[in-house]
Amino acid sequence: MAGNHVQRGDVIDYTLTGTVAAGDVIEFADSIGVALVGGVSGDVVAVALGEVFELAKETGVAFAVGDFLYWDASNDNLDKTTTNIPAGLCVEAAASGATTAKVLLNRGAIRDT
Repeated sequence: MAGNHVQRGDVIDYTLTGTVAAGDVIEFADSIGVALVGGVSGDVVAVALGEVFELAKETGVAFAVGDFLYWDASNDNLDKTTTNIPAGLCVEAAASGATTAKVLLNRGAIRDT
């Protein structure tokens, strides 16, 4: 293995800037992660950058498998608004009335610049 390899990229160590619970979304500039454990500001926790997670979604909009999803930081949910934070790829259809959706983190969605 390469001497400069640090760790696999699907989970990273991240220093918290506030209090989070396990399962909370961690917002980065152009992607999101999910905290695998809780902690307070200054703690280093494991944050998933890949895998499939079930997260809150915008109601009133249906998601289809393959849709690019984005994280609305103001409403703390997934939507299809390309100017929000890229979240990933929808992996299971979610009806417009559903309150959650399954997303493969950081796959496919990009920020509309």
